[in-house]
Amino acid sequence: MFGMTTFKNLALFFNIFCAAVGDANLLLIGLHIGECDRAAVDRVFSNSLKIITGLLPFSLLLILFSHPLALLYAEDSLPQAINCAQAAVIAFGIQMPFTALFLASLKGLQAFRRSVLSSALNFAKALVFPCVLLLILADKGYIGVFAALAGAEVLSSILTVFLFRNEKSHSSMLQISPNDIISSDISSSVQAVTFSQKAADFCRAHGIPSETGNAVALCAEEVAVCILNYGNEMKIENTIVNIIILLRGNKLVMRIKDNCPLNDLRDQAEKWTLHENGPDSSMGLRMALMLSDNFQYIPIMDQSNTIISFNI
Repeated sequence: MFGMTTFKNLALFFNIFCAAVGDANLLLIGLHIGECDRAAVDRVFSNSLKIITGLLPFSLLLILFSHPLALLYAEDSLPQAINCAQAAVIAFGIQMPFTALFLASLKGLQAFRRSVLSSALNFAKALVFPCVLLLILADKGYIGVFAALAGAEVLSSILTVFLFRNEKSHSSMLQISPNDIISSDISSSVQAVTFSQKAADFCRAHGIPSETGNAVALCAEEVAVCILNYGNEMKIENTIVNIIILLRGNKLVMRIKDNCPLNDLRDQAEKWTLHENGPDSSMGLRMALMLSDNFQYIPIMDQSNTIISFNI
């Protein structure tokens, strides 16, 4: 009883950290999958591994000071209860980095839309692996119970990392012809105009109707200029807009990233209608947004991500 209470209390706070790492992975990897950027997916997962590696000293501290920590839960209890609580602390210390690794990899699989596989892995971690290990360690008493719980986390994390890396290497979601994608970093209005022409040429080369091509070119220019102006208003140094245009089936998708936090272009268009320069100061931006077929705004930390799509 003391052992399981100790184990659950430790997991309660740690799961908050794991959820944060996992949710960040889900958002960032999902965005980079949309850009067909395998290298960026690798960077996100590598950064997650660095964060998880930082848990190793805490795991070691839990193991080294397991007895004093166990006394916090079972100070006035029998020696056997204290030993049980200590085994729980040691098991939790061992499984900590593996729990975080499992969730980071699982969210990565979910970003690849492998929801059924993710559910199966969750089921295996929660029931299949613990039951199998408990059968193997049935004669070890409470030590076998906590060893089975920690072992289930280790096995689950190893399997999930393997499946995530395999999905990343072979998924069609990250495969695109170099001719079907263009991108540019824009830091001035001149560069915005240049990329607008490049976008028009890209559409023309792929046989996209001129109306749609003109809308894409206008949208690229107006969006970039709007973000640069917003960055100047907010006094953000070195405002940079990254625009990627790619073909996805019967859609042309424009993905915009910038270093201006909370920069929803729809809000900018509405605000600029009342700008001191007059009611038509945002006409180009509002027209560009109206010509698109779908608009999404996704803020992540200090970065704004906008996805605009056109049916072709």
